[in-house]
Amino acid sequence: RVRDGFLLETCATRWFEELIACRAWDDDYEVVCPYAKFGCRHAGPRSDLASHLKICPAAPRDGQKEPSPSKTDEAYVVVCPNAVLGCPATCRRGVELQAHLAAC
Repeated sequence: RVRDGFLLETCATRWFEELIACRAWDDDYEVVCPYAKFGCRHAGPRSDLASHLKICPAAPRDGQKEPSPSKTDEAYVVVCPNAVLGCPATCRRGVELQAHLAAC
């Protein structure tokens, strides 16, 4: 596949090493609220997540217990953590994600 060939050809280059070493992109990618499974629909830059959590309607407040995930938590679809490196996969949390990460 083209993607695999590209990664094989570029992973040992100075450009790739600088890209991986550079942490400038850490706060630039979009994330969803960790309370999305409890009803929050916020999505935004990772750098804004801390300020969102202070006002998130689904987050537990002082004295409240954090809601427990439902039995369908593994049905929650996530993007591969290696998406920043070009992996386009999305899969369900749990066993499916673990299997993908073992082969990614």
